[in-house]
Amino acid sequence: MKIIVTAGGTSEPIDEIRAITNKSTGSLGSKIAAEFATRDEVERIYYVHGKNAITPVDPKIELHPIKGTYDLLDKMAELTSDNDIDIIIHSMAVSDYTTASFVSLEEMLRLLAESDCETVEDVREMLEREDFRKRYNKLPSSIDDPIIMLKQTPKVLSHLRDLAPEAVIVGFKLLDHVSHEELMDVAANQILKNRTDFSMANDYATVVSPVHVGFLLDKEGKELRFDGKDAIAKGVVDNTLKLRRG
Repeated sequence: MKIIVTAGGTSEPIDEIRAITNKSTGSLGSKIAAEFATRDEVERIYYVHGKNAITPVDPKIELHPIKGTYDLLDKMAELTSDNDIDIIIHSMAVSDYTTASFVSLEEMLRLLAESDCETVEDVREMLEREDFRKRYNKLPSSIDDPIIMLKQTPKVLSHLRDLAPEAVIVGFKLLDHVSHEELMDVAANQILKNRTDFSMANDYATVVSPVHVGFLLDKEGKELRFDGKDAIAKGVVDNTLKLRRG
């Protein structure tokens, strides 16, 4: 079998030097990849990871570093096109936003005064038309009160079923200090919306606690609880391999 595991966080450029990223270390994704490597039926693991993610070491594991969300989408399209992928574990913390433009507050006020903008969409089009990002390789530190305009990134999970129609796909959902009922409802909606086979639901309160608790939910609503990253990794591998075998 051939497996894709995504892990760590994306890095969305502000300029050639600075970027928007997150705290994800890829520790759970790394453990999942390493667990797959112990299984005889697994031939190759393509480990797609952010720049600062933990990387597992095993002859079966092939590392594929990526930067931003669009880079990740391109890599997933490449890997699924070139290989018959059996399982995709999408545990990467993908940024919801990337930089659209930046401008100083002073310049923003001047542009607004000189423009005929009446709506948010008008302002957005004006900033994109001015294309401020191309002015600098590095946003000058001398600019007072810089304004960074963000735009939403594509939802990578929503593309995976089309890229790999026959693969077993696991999405990850992270919420913060919610009830168990809400966590499971959101996980179930993720499965339905993105046509995945499982959702690994986590509450940030346990992620940063001594024992990371994860709940693996399947399409039929069956829920499995795992305590600790090692148990989560083993549970994900056991259940996805079982489903793939049929």
